Amino acid sequence: MVKNKSLRPLFLLKKNLTLLLLVFLTSCGGKSEFDLAQEAFQAGDYATALVKFTPLAKSGDAKAQYILGLMYEREYGVGQDYAAAIKWYLKAADQGLAEAQIRLAQIYIKGVSVPRDYWEAMKWSRLAAIQGNAEAETNI
Repeated sequence: MVKNKSLRPLFLLKKNLTLLLLVFLTSCGGKSEFDLAQEAFQAGDYATALVKFTPLAKSGDAKAQYILGLMYEREYGVGQDYAAAIKWYLKAADQGLAEAQIRLAQIYIKGVSVPRDYWEAMKWSRLAAIQGNAEAETNI
């Protein structure tokens, strides 16, 4: 305890700043759930990636929704399910994620699990192209 009362506010400030810094550094040092899911996905641990991405996607994370769409479209750790892929791509695309928009465009161009629809494909390609997606620009 500080005996000199004039130094007490400085002591308390130093103590509080030290505590705040400690809390900040410990929270910054850990990886986010998305980072852990991404690491699992890149390592080919699709079961873990699925478990970690699903709640993120359900809570509205557009990138997680896109990756789940990719997993269902390309059979990464799950059976191929175009309906599920389209569902997740649509959620991400509606939030403006260009990668999901271009995947939807490709699905509508090919007519995979949906009727071939060039107008719908053009809509998604244009939205992705506006964001500078090179693949979308070539589709237009």
